[in-house]
Amino acid sequence: MVEEEKLDSEHVVEFRATTNRPGFVVYRVTDGDGTRADMSQSWSHEARVKNLDGVFLKVKSLSGGDADAEVSCQILVDGQVWSSDSGSERGAFSKCLLRG
Repeated sequence: MVEEEKLDSEHVVEFRATTNRPGFVVYRVTDGDGTRADMSQSWSHEARVKNLDGVFLKVKSLSGGDADAEVSCQILVDGQVWSSDSGSERGAFSKCLLRG
């Protein structure tokens, strides 16, 4: 949960994602559509934001057939983990979301 007193100041938000198969991330730091980026193994992105509400990171594996995948995501705010998730099996998916 986003703490009320932290909503009005600027924060450093770091997105982190991992996968053991090719995949992609979709992330959003401001209002509007998300940004997509392809990834393999690990990916990270840093941004400065004032409004933390609605910041998200989704990780999706592109594994198919018999290939099991493992994916994970984290959103850190000012160096502290505020959201984390993981998924496994074919087409693994994880999502991290900040809400006010």
